[in-house]
Amino acid sequence: MTIRYENERLKQERKGTREWSDFSFNCATGCRNGCLYCYARTNRYRRKSLAAWKKMVVNPKAAAKALPTEDGVIMFPTSHDIIEKDAIKRECFALLQRFFDAKKKVLITTKPRPSIIKEIIETFAQYKHLIEFRFTVTSLDNKTLKYWEPGAPCFKKRMKALKEAFDNGFRTSVAIEPFLDDDPTDLVKQVLPYISPIHEDPSKSGSVWIGCMSPVPGLNKRHRRSYEEIRKNYEQDNLERVCRNLLDLDDERIKFKDSFVNELIGASKARMCRDVPVAFISTDEAKRTVMEPTSLDALKKSIEDDDLIHPIVVAKEKGKAALTLVAGRRRLQVYSDLRRARIPAVILTDAVDKKEIIKLQLAENVHRTSLNAINEAHIYLAYLQAHGSGTLAEWQSRMQTYNQDPDRLDENTHKSIENLCTAARASGTTVWRHLTLLELDSAVQKDRSREKNFRRESTPM
Repeated sequence: MTIRYENERLKQERKGTREWSDFSFNCATGCRNGCLYCYARTNRYRRKSLAAWKKMVVNPKAAAKALPTEDGVIMFPTSHDIIEKDAIKRECFALLQRFFDAKKKVLITTKPRPSIIKEIIETFAQYKHLIEFRFTVTSLDNKTLKYWEPGAPCFKKRMKALKEAFDNGFRTSVAIEPFLDDDPTDLVKQVLPYISPIHEDPSKSGSVWIGCMSPVPGLNKRHRRSYEEIRKNYEQDNLERVCRNLLDLDDERIKFKDSFVNELIGASKARMCRDVPVAFISTDEAKRTVMEPTSLDALKKSIEDDDLIHPIVVAKEKGKAALTLVAGRRRLQVYSDLRRARIPAVILTDAVDKKEIIKLQLAENVHRTSLNAINEAHIYLAYLQAHGSGTLAEWQSRMQTYNQDPDRLDENTHKSIENLCTAARASGTTVWRHLTLLELDSAVQKDRSREKNFRRESTPM
C-alpha cells in the first residue's frame, strides 16, 4: 500500500524524520551531545570516531541549502544540536531567521539547553505561530542519560527548558526516542503537564512520541553489553506492558514512532499475517454498529470448532500503537467474547493516516452483502467527515447539491463526494438516501438495520 501525496516532493514513505516533517535541515557536522546511539554518526559518518564527532564545525554547504518552495514543516536540526558555541549558535540562528523570513513552519528538535531555548524564545517571539519545540527526553535517570548522551543536558535542565517554552505560549512536544528506562510511563506523566493541549486545529496540538533504539553498529564490547541490556526493554512482553500502561493514560497526545510499532508488531512487507493482541486493536472507526446475536453465535461455534479460517485485516495508523480494524469486526468480537488473547490478522504495515484508514474500510466492507444500510451509512459519513468538516445535516445538504447542481460545490467538496461514489460504486442519490437513515432514532435504526440494503444505483464505470 502506498500513501499518496499530491505534492511530488512529498511521496517518500513516512518513516524517520519524515514521520514528523516534510523537509530536514542542518548547518553543522558533528554534535557535542555525543550520543552513543546517534544515527547520523553511526550510519552517515561511520569513519568519524566519537571524539571527533563531538567537535562540531559549521557546514557551509548544508547551511546554504535552498529552502523548499512547497508548503510543509521543516525539521531543524536533525543530525546535530543547537549549542552555546558562538559559531554554531550564530549559524543556527541565521538559518532559523531564513526559515521565518520565508514564512516556513519549523519543528525545532533538540536536547534542550535552557539558555539556548530562552534566547530562541526572546529572539523569535514574533514567529511563535511558526514554531514547534520538540525536546528529546529519553530517561528520568541522570546516570542513564550521562552514559548514553554524555554531552547533553541533565533531566532537570531539559525540564526547565520545556517549562520555559510552555509558559511562554509556544507549541511544545517531547520525543522519548529511544526510551532508555524499562517503562517510560512515569516519564510521560512528568512531561505531559507541559505539553501543548489538544486543539481543534491539529497543527496547534502538542504530543509525546515514544520510540525504540535502532540498531547501533560499531560499538565496543562495553557499549555492546549496555546496548543488549537496553534491547531487553524492547522485547515483546515488555513492549506490550508499556503499550498497555500508556494507553491506560487515555491521552490523545501520546503517540508512537514507527520504531516502537515495528518492534511491537514486527516490520515486514506491506502485508503480513501474524497473531495480534486483541487488546491492541481499535474498532473506533469500524462502523458495523449492529451485529445480530444469532449470527455471532454461528460464527462463535465455527471458530470454536475450526479456529479462524480468514484472518481479520488491521492497519498501522500514524502515531498510534493500537492497530486500527479495517475488516473483521464480527470475528474480533467473537474472539473477545471467547476471551482469546490473540487473533490472526493481516497487517498493513505501511503507516497510514485516518483518511486512508477509512478508504480501506470502505473498500473492504461496503460491497459485502451482509453490511446493512445503517452500517453502510456510517461508513459513508466517516469517509466524508475525514475529507472535510461538517455535521450530518451539512453533508446531507451537500449531497443534495451534488445531485441537483454540482457546480455550486467548492472543488474539494465535489472531489471528496466524487471519490466516495467511485470507491463505493454508488450514485450520489444512493449515498444521500443512506445518510438520511442516520437521522432516525436509535431504536428505529436498529430495526432498519435488519432490513436489506437500498437498491443500489451504481455509478457508471
